[in-house]
Amino acid sequence: MRDELYQRVITVDARSAFDHLEAALGRAGLDIWYKLKGNVRSVDFKQRRQHFFSFIPNQGDLLFYVRRPALKPKPHLHQLALKHHPEQVNVDKWGRPAENSRKETKIRIRTKKDAETLMSWLGPEVRSLLQ
Repeated sequence: MRDELYQRVITVDARSAFDHLEAALGRAGLDIWYKLKGNVRSVDFKQRRQHFFSFIPNQGDLLFYVRRPALKPKPHLHQLALKHHPEQVNVDKWGRPAENSRKETKIRIRTKKDAETLMSWLGPEVRSLLQ
């Protein structure tokens, strides 16, 4: 399943981001689940039945989600996302505002540098979520 999701990403930059997020969130202690169900194609990061994060692999980017189980105990994650990714939070692929119905935080990740920036602030938060 991983290969099918990975093949959806066609840019080298976005593939590097895929690899980085998968490795970093796995090292942080999250279980990785690959979902191919109906129209949903995602890489999910879970622990103890809690679905904390995921990303949808697109051709040129990854649409990373901070899910409600992470936002509920740590609502400041949304503000951290805005601070570190001001042009990439809750926008569509053209940069227009696009919130989802669940009020989750979405971040467009296009490069490994974007993924590294994400993990620089999210990594410590993940560790405290899992304690």
